[in-house]
Amino acid sequence: MQKGGGLRGCVKGFSFASRRRLLRCLASIDKAASSVTPLFVTLTYPNKWDEDPKSWRKNLRAFIKRLDREFGESAVFWRLEFQKRGAPHFHLMVWDVKATHKFRKWVSLAWYRVVASQDPKHLKAGTNVQRCKSWNGASAYLSKYLAKPSDGEHEPNEFSGRCWGIENRKHLSFSPNSWLVAIKQALAIRRAMHRHARLPKKFRGGIRGFTCFLSQDCADKLRDLFAPDAYACEFTGELPLSAALEPL
Repeated sequence: MQKGGGLRGCVKGFSFASRRRLLRCLASIDKAASSVTPLFVTLTYPNKWDEDPKSWRKNLRAFIKRLDREFGESAVFWRLEFQKRGAPHFHLMVWDVKATHKFRKWVSLAWYRVVASQDPKHLKAGTNVQRCKSWNGASAYLSKYLAKPSDGEHEPNEFSGRCWGIENRKHLSFSPNSWLVAIKQALAIRRAMHRHARLPKKFRGGIRGFTCFLSQDCADKLRDLFAPDAYACEFTGELPLSAALEPL
């Protein structure tokens, strides 16, 4: 009898497991391999939009194809969310695009054309582009927008489909950074994280199943404080009686 693995069923919303996969993927990016910090992009629909989820993903693919033609292929993380009015909108992280000012103007016009908008206000306010000033800023953006838990309050009824993904993944370099620690050290780290998060005792699970997504500085400080003798290893998710700190 199979207890895990295999093909996942129909994707419905942004589940806890989906959020964990997104954070783990982002935490594994080799940030030193990128020539510039990523751009944060928001794509919003006008007052009238197609309610078919397939059309939203079609619009996103069309936008990314235009992006590739104009600026060359770039790796793109995307996340689908819903506004209070029920309209879908996308949060993107775009890598290796240097011309921020030119890019901002291009995004407005490209998205306006992709969704066939007829609203001049949408051309001016339908998109937002910001340059990430540091990787700590990127971590804050991830927590607030890209990996924000979904309460499903504004999602359409019976919505199904992927809520996040990576386009042009081949242009990203992944380098997971993990350390193998002793059981006593893992317990000490877990206690410190539980106190920081103020988790009730009933939510404090066993040592075999906890994951912390931290900034690089915080991860290094925790390691130096609780596990100075820890050694680097390739984390597979199957290390017994151990804990992996995965820095963003």
